[in-house]
Parts: sequence; C-alpha cells; structure tokens
Amino acid sequence: MLEVSLAGARIKGRNLPEVGRNVILKCGQIDAFGTIVWASSNRRGIAFDEPISTAALIALRVASVSAERTGTTPEERQAMADWANGLAR
Repeated sequence: MLEVSLAGARIKGRNLPEVGRNVILKCGQIDAFGTIVWASSNRRGIAFDEPISTAALIALRVASVSAERTGTTPEERQAMADWANGLAR
C-alpha cells in the first residue's frame, strides 16, 4: 500500500486486478470494500465503497509503515495474515 485516505488507497504489486474489479483491502481486522478505478503498470487506485473510519485509516497507515520498515514483501505479509487468521495450512 503506497497511500491510503478515508476514500481510497493506492497500491503497488504484481498480478493486481484490472479496472472495474471489486476488491477487499484487508489489513489485520480491517476490511475495506472498494473498486479498482485506475491502473498504471504495477499500481492501482482503489475507491472505497464507503469511507473508512479515522481509526481504520490510522491503523492502515501504521501497518503500512511497519511493514515497510521490516522489509517483508507483500506476499510474506499476506502469508503471515493468513497464518494468523487460520487460513494457512
């Protein structure tokens, strides 16, 4: 996640959904539903269906900075989240 606001987020990665796809931005206990509204190379813009709360915005920003500092890849962070949520085997 490159940026996040109350109304949406800018993300970067591989194999991201195309414009028009419905998505869920998941981070810890936060699930933000939205739609991919623009695409450029390996970046996408998500417009949230409903604005997220200020508390959720702060939590997402803290998580983003923490992940950046640890040097983990998005795939590693997803694997950790899956493990924590009981989705990994």
